[in-house]
Amino acid sequence: MADEAPGTEEPSAQRRDLLCPTGWEPAPQPDTSVLALFGEQAARTPDAVAVIAGDRRLTYRELDVAASRVAARLRAAGAPAVVGVSAEPCLELLPAVLGAWKAGSAWVPVDPGHPADRVAYVLGDSGARLVLAGSAGPFPGDVLLINDEVGGEADGDADRDLVPASPSDVAYVIYTSGSTGRPKGVVVEHGSLAAYLTWAADVYPGLAGRSLVHSTLCFDLTVTGLFGPLIVGGSVRLAPLTSNVPERPSFLKVTPSHLPLLEAIGDAASPSEDLVVGGEALPADVLEAWRVRNPRTRVTNEYGPTEVTVGCIALTIEPGTQPPVDASGGVVIGHPVPGHAAYVLDAQGQPVPDGGIGALHVAGPQVSRGYLGRDSAAYASSPFHPGHRMYATGDLVRRREDGLLEYLGRNDQQIKLRGFRIEPGEIESLLRAQPGVEQAAVAVRADQLVAYVVGQGEPDRDALARELPEYMLPSIFVKLDALPLTSNGKLDSAALPTPDFSVEPAYVAPRTDAERLVAEVFADLLGVEKVGTEDDFFERGGNSLTAIRTIARIRAQLGVDIPVRGMFTFTTVAALAAEIERLIMAELDELSDADAEQLLRQGAV
Repeated sequence: MADEAPGTEEPSAQRRDLLCPTGWEPAPQPDTSVLALFGEQAARTPDAVAVIAGDRRLTYRELDVAASRVAARLRAAGAPAVVGVSAEPCLELLPAVLGAWKAGSAWVPVDPGHPADRVAYVLGDSGARLVLAGSAGPFPGDVLLINDEVGGEADGDADRDLVPASPSDVAYVIYTSGSTGRPKGVVVEHGSLAAYLTWAADVYPGLAGRSLVHSTLCFDLTVTGLFGPLIVGGSVRLAPLTSNVPERPSFLKVTPSHLPLLEAIGDAASPSEDLVVGGEALPADVLEAWRVRNPRTRVTNEYGPTEVTVGCIALTIEPGTQPPVDASGGVVIGHPVPGHAAYVLDAQGQPVPDGGIGALHVAGPQVSRGYLGRDSAAYASSPFHPGHRMYATGDLVRRREDGLLEYLGRNDQQIKLRGFRIEPGEIESLLRAQPGVEQAAVAVRADQLVAYVVGQGEPDRDALARELPEYMLPSIFVKLDALPLTSNGKLDSAALPTPDFSVEPAYVAPRTDAERLVAEVFADLLGVEKVGTEDDFFERGGNSLTAIRTIARIRAQLGVDIPVRGMFTFTTVAALAAEIERLIMAELDELSDADAEQLLRQGAV
């Protein structure tokens, strides 16, 4: 086998067995698109409810009409190749993305909560000269408000210029953290998206019922629950993960970090049929704690980088069965989805025998086109299956004797934290650009993002916040005389010190009832004697799990729903207390005088 050079001849039977022991073979892209599949479903069930947001809803017919009206406006504006879409979950989200496809445009999600500089970069780099949104936001350039298109009358000529999307046309571009200091756009084609969603619709029966979508479209975990139901006649509810969800969903997709929150809020948001977990390694004990309360729900551990269109490897855990677990206590990621091949390769690109550790490469119809405007060695022609492309995921795996794949972490510097991919290089380059910072390194310690800097300058967190979304902001900055290096002069990440999370900052006493309540919750859950108003939750030792418990505790005491991302935005006692007061006052504005007076007596404001 060692004599065969990859790509020079058909792989031998022995090598093919090493590569694909259960006959995994890459397949071509399907000759369809999600837009076409949605159109067929809308024709079958025009009066069924397609999407719900708050007390507003659209049937399949109404959603189709709204999308056509959006498409007509886009065509009148010249039908740009790429349009921005405000990614916040709202009723206008689906008409926007379907309307872009009907106009022949691809879309790029932009989060209005991200720093203005990052939003401007994503729109500029993708060439999106206008943004579709349900309300005005902090978007540079033209914003096309589409409220009027939702619920409007049908126009018989609205689809007159509709050109069916081909599998090779671009469906969307999603930006991920980039190692060179700038986000990079992953270009996903219609055929890749259709391949994923037709598989998902087949293996997740819960999509035909009620899907709960809680995260923004910037996170491609959302794709499954947002589009999957629309090709099988299900409905999509856009709402946060709270105990106030009016109807228990049949389908939900989350990261492992969300599981304690689902536990804390009870059955309201937990799905009755299918729970899909992805985005990061799944600890078996965390999953089991949730399954104890939900023994009849099917669980799937779904693995997949954005570059291979949402999910390409999966393990389904049927009710009453226990998942296979690796040596670290993580649930294995399973087998490639049908039509895909998974290669476990050594440093020379040769297949690794079962039980050996290697780099995971994936081939098949879901492999995306590549990065927008840049070449990458991560995409290459498969030397084992001629005519197919493969993507080097950067992840280390082991294939067991039963053919299941175990995820063992990264083979590069990329970080996965709270379900997000983070390239330390992007943060480090911004740190090095600050005055007086000569060197910088970023690592995860105790489930927190820590920045290490060398130089005379002090790192400016506020400056970083103008460039980076909150999940990429370091919780703690550590000054070093020099970065630790290996014997060959490279950064020794393992030698970066763990900060002393027990050091207490100067104490500033709470001033309001809301600050006192938040300070008490922080202190109790962090296991410290007291917390001041300027103390940062994560700097005092908080992590994603304690953040979720904090949300649950505040909800139990005040009835106020803080979104998960809010804990990573309002990180100090004072900031979180102010946000709680704002949410309560907003609720008071909508209540009767009697109800408002009762809420005020709870003592939060």
